[in-house]
Amino acid sequence: MKTPPPHCRVCQSSSTELILDLGSQPPANGYEDAHSYPLTLWCCQSCGLVQIAETLPREKLFSNYVWVTGTSSSACQFSRTFRDIAVRKAGLQPGCKVVEIASNDGTFLKPFADIGCQCLGIDPAENLAVMARQQGLEIWTDFWEAATAKRLSGSVGRVDFLFARNVIAHASDLQGFAAGLEIALRDGGLGAVEFHWAKHILHGLQYDSIYHEHLCYFSLATVARLLEDHGLTVVSVEESPISGGALIVYFSKSGTPDESVARYRGIEQAAGLANVDTWKAFGQACIRHAEACRKLLVDPALQPMIGYGASARSNTFLNFVGATPEHLSCIIDNNPAKQGRLAPGSGIPIVSESEGLASHPKTILCLAWNFQAELLARCQAAGFRGGWLTAFPDEPHYRNLP
Repeated sequence: MKTPPPHCRVCQSSSTELILDLGSQPPANGYEDAHSYPLTLWCCQSCGLVQIAETLPREKLFSNYVWVTGTSSSACQFSRTFRDIAVRKAGLQPGCKVVEIASNDGTFLKPFADIGCQCLGIDPAENLAVMARQQGLEIWTDFWEAATAKRLSGSVGRVDFLFARNVIAHASDLQGFAAGLEIALRDGGLGAVEFHWAKHILHGLQYDSIYHEHLCYFSLATVARLLEDHGLTVVSVEESPISGGALIVYFSKSGTPDESVARYRGIEQAAGLANVDTWKAFGQACIRHAEACRKLLVDPALQPMIGYGASARSNTFLNFVGATPEHLSCIIDNNPAKQGRLAPGSGIPIVSESEGLASHPKTILCLAWNFQAELLARCQAAGFRGGWLTAFPDEPHYRNLP
C-alpha cells in the first residue's frame, strides 16, 4: 500500500488517489546523492491537482543546481520574446522594478536590465547566482516565501513586474509561495507564473517530467485557485514553448480577466484535467509506453546507441525503464558541469558532444526531447547521419536522418 500525500498541496483535501508508481528513484539532479526514494503520483479528488506524495528537503535539491538556462539557445531566444510581452502587458519603462523568482543564471532577467529596468533575482543556488552576477545582475541567494517577500518590500519596495518561471512546482509550501507574490507586488502591478501544463503532460504521456523536484503538475484551474486564495486574479493566459509545453498565467491584485482565461478553462474542462479517471488512464498508458521503450533499448538493430540530453526528465525515464550503460554507452550534454559524471541511478557516463559523436553511434536517443529541434540541428551539423529516436511526446518514434 503506497502512502498518499497527507493533504492536497493546494486545497488541503485528504482525498487523493494513486495514479502512477515510478518506483524508487534518486533525485533527478542528484549527482552527489546515491540514495533512492519512492516516487508516486496522485490526483486530488477535490480540486484535481496532480502531485507527488514525497517531499525531499529543498536545501538538498536546490542549493547547488546543475540546470543552467543559458545552455539552451532556444531558451535564450525565448527570454527576449518573454520580456517584450511583459513590457507590453505591464507597461514597463526604464526604472520600473522587476523581480525574478528562481532567476537561475540570469538568462531571463538580463533582457529587462538591458532596457533600463531595476532588476533583482532571487535564487537559492549560489553557483547560479555567481553566473548571474557576472552579467551585472543583483541576486539574493534565498528561497521564495512570505518572509523573503517581506524583506524585499522593506528593502526595495513593492515591484512593478514579478515573474516565476517553472519554479512553482518546486515549492513545498505553496501557500507561503503565493502569499509572497501578494506581498511583493504593488497595487496595479503585474505578475507571471510559468509552469509545465498538465494538459501536455497528459496528452504527451510525459511521465519523464515527474521527479522529486516537481511536487505538483498544474493546470490553469489549480494555479488560479491557489492565487485566488491569496487575493490574486489571473487576468491573461499564454502558452510557452519551454518544458515540453507550458502555460504562462499573468495575474494582478485587481484586474479583469481577458477572453484567454475562459478559453483555457474550457480547454481544460474538455480534456478532463480535474477528473481522477482521466489520470488513472494516463497512468496505465505510461506503463505500456515504458514497456515499448524497453524493447527499443534492447533492439540489436539500433545498437550501438547513445543518448542526448542528461536532463532531469531523462533520469526519471531511464530509471523507470531500467536503462544501463549496456543500452546507452553514454549521454551527450552541453553543460560542462554534468560532463564527466554518471547519470543518477542508471550510471550512464555523461560526455561532451564531440566525445559522444566520436563513438560512432548507430542511433541517438533524444532524451531532452523538448529541445529536439535544437539538438537535431547540432548533430546534423556535426555530420551525424544515423538513426534518431525520441520516446516523447506520445509514442516512441524512430527515423533515419538524411
